[in-house]
Amino acid sequence: PARAHLPADPLGILNPALPNRLDRNTAGILWFAKTLKGAQGMAQALRERSIGKYYYAFLVGKLEESHDSVLYLTKNSETNTVTITEKPLSTGSEAKSERVHTGIEPVVSNRRVTLARIRLYTGKSHQIRSVCKHIGFPVLGDPKYSTDNDGLNSYFRAKYHLHGQQLFAYSYEFPEEVPEGLEELSGETITGIVPETFSSIMLGEFPGETLL
Repeated sequence: PARAHLPADPLGILNPALPNRLDRNTAGILWFAKTLKGAQGMAQALRERSIGKYYYAFLVGKLEESHDSVLYLTKNSETNTVTITEKPLSTGSEAKSERVHTGIEPVVSNRRVTLARIRLYTGKSHQIRSVCKHIGFPVLGDPKYSTDNDGLNSYFRAKYHLHGQQLFAYSYEFPEEVPEGLEELSGETITGIVPETFSSIMLGEFPGETLL
């Protein structure tokens, strides 16, 4: 990970890449490694789940209780969608179920929408979006996992000019003990820039409240 320009010399031994990823149309923090040690250290920290990864999301409906959800995710490669179940699918299925752990906490809500703070303990494709749908509060504007039976997605899209799911990877919290290559990030919290659409929704739905 870097906060400076990448020097030319390491390019002969390192192909710069993203140690983390985000779903298409999800805003937030992406990491780039400028050294091989940095790339390996970040990959190790993510694999060991020692970094606190936090998201904000606007969810459809009024969520009033926190959820600490341990569920099972199964991906359909043909449709690029996932299914959430309470238990893993039977061993006879070709699809493999993966355990996913998600913490969802309402921050502020009205009768239409909830701003939720989400802790991602595991990091699987579409995890937050599918889990939120499973508990009955899909991510606002999500084209894959949010239906528009009540017209709320259409209402918010028109009012705030939304494109895609309203999901924001806003914070990474590093522990004091970090792998080699991440020493400068020991104990640090890195926070992303709030998307314009999030600021607009906050101002329109929750005047006087602040996001960060």
